[in-house]
Amino acid sequence: VYDLANNSRTAHLPNKRQPDFSAGGYLVANGEGGGVDDLVRMDAGGGNERLISKHPEDAHPHWSPSGVSVVFDSNYHGDQRHRIYLLADAGARGDGQWLEYSGREIFGRYPVYLSNWRIAYNGCNSWEGGGSCGIYAADSEGSLPVRATDQPGDIPTDNLGSQVLFTSARGGNWDVYAVNWDGSGLRRLTNNPARDGLATASPDGKHIAFVSDRDGTWAVYVMDTSGGGQRKLFDLQGEYGTGDQDWIQERISWGP
Repeated sequence: VYDLANNSRTAHLPNKRQPDFSAGGYLVANGEGGGVDDLVRMDAGGGNERLISKHPEDAHPHWSPSGVSVVFDSNYHGDQRHRIYLLADAGARGDGQWLEYSGREIFGRYPVYLSNWRIAYNGCNSWEGGGSCGIYAADSEGSLPVRATDQPGDIPTDNLGSQVLFTSARGGNWDVYAVNWDGSGLRRLTNNPARDGLATASPDGKHIAFVSDRDGTWAVYVMDTSGGGQRKLFDLQGEYGTGDQDWIQERISWGP
């Protein structure tokens, strides 16, 4: 955890990945190793740790706008297919309920809640055979998910209000994009030969932080919501692994 006001690291949370801050300052993360292999809720500094899910396969948790429920993906089910799950009360431990449309499970990964209570995720229209893939925006009421992008490799990382921030290699290399939940207003926010991605919005919605290896090592950068004013905030003390897409499985979050 990095404190921007003091330009210093304030906490190290071992065996935790894919963090997300709620508006109230709680932190949810994917626990891996150290005896914590499920989703876990904590205070911002890692205190008062509490398990909230029941399966090591549960991943990519993201808070609802109210800071009560959490959406995540998991392939713990017998067929090993990734589904989107909703844990209605992240104050208690549970399996979560998978999202459905027309009585069928919604398959996908990397879910994020939007400010309009839509849930954006990477997936395909499995209810129609699965031939159209990209980012979809669903809800928890069972209505038809709306297709927001048309590239199978688009990965949601956070919201900018009702817009989806996502990482994509659609332009030939990994960059940060934003799109309205209904597919309108697609914007490319970075355009660098290096790898840019994992964008997250500031609590006031005026800035976007993202990671990049444009200077030869991984670091966190910031820009305004139009993509301008890009500058480095701090270096990351570590790497994401040797594979080209290892880093895509991670997330960063900007908390209050």
